[in-house]
Amino acid sequence: MDYTVIETPLGSLMLAGVGETLSLVNFYDDYSAAHPEALAGWAFSTRCLRRAQSQFQQYFDHKRSHFDLDLDIRGTQFQRSVLKAVAAIPYGQTMSYGEIAALLGRPKAARAVGRANGNNRLPIVIPCHRVIASDGRLTGYNNGGISIKQKLIDHERAAS
Repeated sequence: MDYTVIETPLGSLMLAGVGETLSLVNFYDDYSAAHPEALAGWAFSTRCLRRAQSQFQQYFDHKRSHFDLDLDIRGTQFQRSVLKAVAAIPYGQTMSYGEIAALLGRPKAARAVGRANGNNRLPIVIPCHRVIASDGRLTGYNNGGISIKQKLIDHERAAS
């Protein structure tokens, strides 16, 4: 797995994948504390995932509202259906966990939707930050915390 680190207005962002297929996006505060080269088979490269790097730059420059990348999406059939629904949430808009569950024909599965959304390995590209509680509160964002989720929503709404 190759990875690179890009700087964004919200901090360092690690992109990882094989070839040009993006497998993982991860915000983290201290790059040295989460050094992936300690993992077998991982190698740092500034030349990997060029297309992804470019599209993230465009996103943060308000020049891109969706991503067009080869993605390595993992999970059960249900998890993949949740991620597909999340990917369809329009830029700058939000949808509740319950609304996604209803959309999938499983109106009582809001918590399962939340778990699947929380396991999203490709945040921003699959915009899990656009999923909120039914009362409008921001809840759960495993990749950087609620403050990053709010900043991503604000970023998109500022461009809309």
